[in-house]
Amino acid sequence: MIRVFSFVGSGAGDASHTKVLSDRLARELRAQAESRGEELAYECVTADQLSISFCRSCNSCFGTGVCPLDASDGVGDLKRRLLEADVVLFGTPVYLAEMSGATKCVLDRIAFWSHRLELAGKVGMALVTTSNNHGPQVERHLRELLQFMGLSMPEGLCLQLHAQPRLGVPEEADPAIAAAAARLLDAWDDPASCLTEQQELYWKGLALQTRRAMMRHYLLGAKVREETRVLDERRVTAHESLAGYVRQRREARP
Repeated sequence: MIRVFSFVGSGAGDASHTKVLSDRLARELRAQAESRGEELAYECVTADQLSISFCRSCNSCFGTGVCPLDASDGVGDLKRRLLEADVVLFGTPVYLAEMSGATKCVLDRIAFWSHRLELAGKVGMALVTTSNNHGPQVERHLRELLQFMGLSMPEGLCLQLHAQPRLGVPEEADPAIAAAAARLLDAWDDPASCLTEQQELYWKGLALQTRRAMMRHYLLGAKVREETRVLDERRVTAHESLAGYVRQRREARP
């Protein structure tokens, strides 16, 4: 069973073009997965379904791995769903040449995942809709942020609606949606196949930092940061590359 979870940072709910795009991609994913002998479960949550508090910059997540706001809004449950998923879809409309505020707010709340490679072993895709322009730039930026969290991501899916936002998602988008579904399923077969050089370099920095911190801890009794403890427990430094770490995490999933 391939578990697909989608977060769409739009307040328009089912009327959101990004939500429609996510649902269309999920239907194509299910059809292609079934042709490969796989079952697929899909769930999508839009920003209007959640209470999302702004990050307060308390740094508790970096220091302890826990955000105190998770107990009072919907982001804690959203994190759980993201972590339980095999395939993560992250969608946003373009607002003023950028991702939506709700999307950025959620990313701020999970920013500490970039220090823990929390999404390593999963595959994902950035979904972007725009009524005019800036879609490709927003898609690349969103993809890069999620890649820093360890997510294996083939090229994303950006749909331009040609300044007529009430036309909906046209049938002409079907070939692009089908191609995106195929890219995602290929990545699911081998998440390490779409890791970037930038991700590998970032992993090397984290691995070196973890080794040095653990050496100071064992030799001098220096205090270990939460993110360092997590990476050490997950044996991130036991691999020569992020690709090796990703394959290990992928194989460990039920």
